[in-house]
Amino acid sequence: MQIYNKNIRKGLIRDTTSLVVAIIGILLLLFAVYQLYKVFVEQDSEVAKRTINIIEAKINLLEEGQTGKFPIKGPWNKNRKWYLVGWGKENTERPDKCYFDSCICICDGYLKESCQGRNGFCRKVDVKNINVEKTLIFNSGPGPNVGGGGNVPARPEQREEVSAIEFPANLIELQIKKNKDSLEIGYKK
Repeated sequence: MQIYNKNIRKGLIRDTTSLVVAIIGILLLLFAVYQLYKVFVEQDSEVAKRTINIIEAKINLLEEGQTGKFPIKGPWNKNRKWYLVGWGKENTERPDKCYFDSCICICDGYLKESCQGRNGFCRKVDVKNINVEKTLIFNSGPGPNVGGGGNVPARPEQREEVSAIEFPANLIELQIKKNKDSLEIGYKK
């Protein structure tokens, strides 16, 4: 009987050790995956922060009535789009981050809600109005059906004109015009 108990104990110790090693291995794997995810997500955020700081510096260098053209590389990720948006002092739709001031922001969406959280980086600008060039945004998703008829299936597509500049994968040329009470921002791809 005692030999049988010793074998059970050895097997139990071996199984427990294997279980502990497996749990530690799984935890290490999950930690590594989390760290990689964090690097990629935070990399976009860091690029967005640097880009908005550069744009703010370029605006501050411009004199009243002067126009500047600046090549710039913004944040880009094929899974998440980033936009340059701006709101004037009198625009009640501006993010809370802007308080009662005009501001420009780089956010992972073109609506003010996108600029409220961790993925919205805003800088105050000392002008009354900010005009960002209007862009036509195509979203697939809810919206009117486009196409259809015959053998062509209808696919949902939504078009919206917004005052925002979407950052592409490559460089764009920002054109910034600083007037007494306004700031105009446009771009060329």
